[in-house]
Amino acid sequence: MIPSVTCKGVRNRHRKGGFTLVEVLLASALGATAIALAMTTFLSLSYAASGSIAYAEMSRNLRHSANVMTRDLLPAKSIISYNPSSFVFFTRKTPGGDTYMFFYKTGDKIMRWDNGTYGEVAGGVNSIAFKLYDKNGVATTTPADAQSLDFTLCAVTTVLRNQYTDQLTTRIFLRNRLQ
Repeated sequence: MIPSVTCKGVRNRHRKGGFTLVEVLLASALGATAIALAMTTFLSLSYAASGSIAYAEMSRNLRHSANVMTRDLLPAKSIISYNPSSFVFFTRKTPGGDTYMFFYKTGDKIMRWDNGTYGEVAGGVNSIAFKLYDKNGVATTTPADAQSLDFTLCAVTTVLRNQYTDQLTTRIFLRNRLQ
């Protein structure tokens, strides 16, 4: 006859392999928490990247506008007329003779007029400002006295309720005016 032996864990002898309901629920909760943290991190990085891309595009646009305006204003002989917040009208010396040019802001665009030809310099510019200086570097409002000028471009963009602003100021000495 086989002796009868009782040991601890006899109840486990009839248990089938697997996890208990509590273990499954706990693992599911931990997994869901890990996924939620990963999604939050991904979304915040995605929003940050969107803002960085928008700011970079806005800054690139301002630099392009400043480069075009600088290139066209450098050979200027004289400022004919200007408005501090919207336009500058000037003559410039070219190999073919003097030409007239005009930069002005309309809506969110900077436009250029060159002897009857209109063209867009850039879009997305919220404001433009011109300031004239005489030969002593003193601010003047008389275009005929202007030896140099500052122009300031400002742009604002909004991405996901975050507002980004950039401003660029350039001083130009009228090259042919000084001769």
